[in-house]
Amino acid sequence: MKELRFYYDNLSEPNCMPNDMGVTFGNYGFMVTRATGIKNFEKIQKDFKITFTKDRSKKYFYLVEPQGMYTEVIQSLTTLINKDVLKDMKNNKAILCICYIQEGDYHKDFYKDINKFCDDTSISINNVIFLTNNPKIEKTKNIFNVNYYLNHMTVTYQNNSDRYNSIENLNDDNVRPHYFLSLNRNPKLHRQVLGSLLLKNNLLDKGMMSMGYDVDGIHKFDNYVPTDFNRKTPIYSEEKIKELDLHRHISEFKNMCPLLIDDDVEDLRDDHTLGWINIHPKTYNKAYFSIIAGNSFDTPWLHPDEKFWKPLGQFHPFIWVGPTGGMQHLKDMGFKSFSPYIDESYDTEEDCEKRMLMIVNEIKRLCNMNKEEIHEWYYSMQDILIYNWKRIVENNINPFYELYNKLFNLVK
Repeated sequence: MKELRFYYDNLSEPNCMPNDMGVTFGNYGFMVTRATGIKNFEKIQKDFKITFTKDRSKKYFYLVEPQGMYTEVIQSLTTLINKDVLKDMKNNKAILCICYIQEGDYHKDFYKDINKFCDDTSISINNVIFLTNNPKIEKTKNIFNVNYYLNHMTVTYQNNSDRYNSIENLNDDNVRPHYFLSLNRNPKLHRQVLGSLLLKNNLLDKGMMSMGYDVDGIHKFDNYVPTDFNRKTPIYSEEKIKELDLHRHISEFKNMCPLLIDDDVEDLRDDHTLGWINIHPKTYNKAYFSIIAGNSFDTPWLHPDEKFWKPLGQFHPFIWVGPTGGMQHLKDMGFKSFSPYIDESYDTEEDCEKRMLMIVNEIKRLCNMNKEEIHEWYYSMQDILIYNWKRIVENNINPFYELYNKLFNLVK
């Protein structure tokens, strides 16, 4: 049996507690438990011995799981990790494991910061590993991509039959009242731009869109100011901003928020439970497709979280409003995309302004169909919808087994 040893300063708490730099750490889904699927758990239990320990006599992993977006995590480690553990890393007796599988992002200076950390501490880069949910990251023997959210969405559906749709609902041939569904919590810059462009094109009343469950959150992002999630606004050229009259439309859109969908309003206000718990097939059954606005738009990293995978259990085709490569990643994971029913050429367009306008034009094309046409369009891809539904609801998708083998090979 392959043993993986994880050292904890305090076995009842995560490694690295919050410090004056505001860095917080928590426990996420890195450790395989029954919550990651009983079959996954049993397979890991059969082949691996997972040991949580304060014993440093054998080579071990020192696991840190940053909570929230990467900010000053690396530069904080020398103050947060005790000196004995740092010494073990330096002497090749321990491996630092920075686990970011609950996030897809990494800071633009990540590689520079991690190399500086190794130089400052005389720790070999071979004794630092980085785990992320970002499938576009440059992979090495010490940098791994883990499809954390795909696993969790699959298990959520498998363990809760009321949260995924049924074949009976797919066979319901009634015309649906709405064209699209777009669930948005935090009013991030690209989501505001998307809503503003839908408003400009008279498309908002064609579908159901939520935005800004927290009224104060609407003003969290100022117009056209880049954030950690966007290096620049999706519509960035002054000429295009003027042509679209975007300042006026984004101001009008903000004044309309918060936008809440009539179904289960209190559920939609809840930032946390909306993702995993309050999933209502009846809401999806009122529309023909979803518009999924990811955590970022103009970034080199891709974060396919629960929003990305959720529509597959609802027989919903979707348009991805996020970084390039989202639809390709869907196919890489064994699912089918929705081309040619949806023009997915936007997925390879690197210019964020062109990509956003291509996305809006495709939404406009679909919403310009009459109800009979969109109804026929939807059912013409029924085989794709059923295939994706079966894969996410019925398959045992385990991203951890390969990862654990890679970790074992580093310490054996």
